[in-house]
Amino acid sequence: MSDNVVLSMKNISKIFPGVKALQHVDFKLREGEIHALMGENSAGKSTLIKVLIGVHSLDGGEIKMAGSDTPIINRSPQDAQKNGISTVYQEVNLCPNLTVAENLFIGREPKICGFIDWRKMNKKATELLKELDIDASATDKLEECSLAKQQMIAIARAVDMQCRVLILDEPTSSLDDEEVEKFEPVIEASGLGRKGSIKPFDFVVNKGEVVGLTGLLGSGRSELVRAIYGADKPDSGSVSVNGKKVKINSPLDAMKLGMAYLPEDRKKDGILADLSVRENIIIALQAKRGIFHPMSKKEMEEVADKYIELLQVKTASRETPIKSLSGGNQQKVIIGRWLLTEPKYLILDEPTRGIDIGTKTEIQKLVLKLADEGMAVTFISSEVEEMLRTCSRMGVMRDGKKVGEISGDDLSQEGIMKAIAGGDSHE
Repeated sequence: MSDNVVLSMKNISKIFPGVKALQHVDFKLREGEIHALMGENSAGKSTLIKVLIGVHSLDGGEIKMAGSDTPIINRSPQDAQKNGISTVYQEVNLCPNLTVAENLFIGREPKICGFIDWRKMNKKATELLKELDIDASATDKLEECSLAKQQMIAIARAVDMQCRVLILDEPTSSLDDEEVEKFEPVIEASGLGRKGSIKPFDFVVNKGEVVGLTGLLGSGRSELVRAIYGADKPDSGSVSVNGKKVKINSPLDAMKLGMAYLPEDRKKDGILADLSVRENIIIALQAKRGIFHPMSKKEMEEVADKYIELLQVKTASRETPIKSLSGGNQQKVIIGRWLLTEPKYLILDEPTRGIDIGTKTEIQKLVLKLADEGMAVTFISSEVEEMLRTCSRMGVMRDGKKVGEISGDDLSQEGIMKAIAGGDSHE
């Protein structure tokens, strides 16, 4: 995690008649961080947020934003927005008599010659709704939308404002499971570990994100993902998929939960050397379906041909033994195997090791395309430049322990090498 502090609240106090709601509270939020505020009713969570955004006045302490030594004073949520802080409330606070587009852009409508450019506003609204997969029309009246849809629109508005700090106050309380899934991490490991292999670690991968793992050979990169996937059974901690705690006792459990894992050793753990390209492609999906739901020969041939073409696998035919293919084409076949299972989370451990530069570039482009389509990806590589081309955030491994994360300006060759060496791990 980056050490760049975006928001700092120091010594915050708030007193209501007869009640000390907040007493000398310190709070920091860093760039790229997802920070939860938890506590019982009346613990002060909402009060702290309302002080921050100007709903309540401040009785003591100061608030600072990155880039300025001068404290800010938010006298209203509008002031907070100007300072880069956007909020989505538990109760939808939009205007039901206005259209979806008007609610998305109220107060910041695109204009031409001083008048609202309705065409441009509706077009931008349609693009935003499509991007977040919200089933609503830009010209619908908000009151015609369900409460859950209204909450999604409120979240879309906040996300589109390009704020530096986004506050979500019970944002999923009115959403169904499918709608919630669009916003919680895809994978969240908490205190996961295995004695003699990997020390307990926390690890989060969001939808559409490529998170790298960097460190020297033997640092524990592979052991971390194997613990998540159930290839090495952890003895501490937990894993959540789309916000729900799950039990993963084996790779088959992980597959059924929408995970896929391309292992580091292609020859030992990846290809089935004596089987054909077709058989190597379909084997994971068949295992996921189980022995009582066998694939027909026609289906096997169709999906094999699909991924041979999609990944440009150079092979004489789908029935060619995979051992006769080049290393790069073997790797493409294994990637095709896992894509066929339609995973939500893809783990790639050294996917380009020992293959030609052209195929490396193809795989890197494929990883970015998959993330752009919403897949969560963890990418491990010994090549720093490759990691920089594909990853938006990296976990740093050292001596079997996850020692920190790097992102933002620190995500550079120098920053990575410094973190690996232990100079600045951003714990």
